[in-house]
Amino acid sequence: MGCKKKINHNKVQVNDIKENGSLIKTFSGNTYKVSGDFGYLQHEFIIGGRKNTIHRTQMKLHYLYPNIRLVKDSSGIVIAKRLNKSCPLLSTNKGAFKRRKEITIHEVKVMSDRLIKQP
Repeated sequence: MGCKKKINHNKVQVNDIKENGSLIKTFSGNTYKVSGDFGYLQHEFIIGGRKNTIHRTQMKLHYLYPNIRLVKDSSGIVIAKRLNKSCPLLSTNKGAFKRRKEITIHEVKVMSDRLIKQP
């Protein structure tokens, strides 16, 4: 299964996940809570009608990275996705990775000229 080329989607690296990620879902169906350089495997169960979560196994994000299917930020917005294991992990340009408008060198010069001319 091939990867479709997506325009204007940046590759997401481990450092990006460490800084902006909150939750990771893998192709095996596991969910990990991101904390620093580690992902903590979440086990969810229901007792008396209440959902409980425990964090057990810790793994370095570096080892989880090849199996990551999607990454969510602290608001629950999917910020990175991978179509399959052979595709790169790409930004969705939403949430913490919302694309910023790129400015040209000409626009930078115009803005700096305006700042210099102000009394």
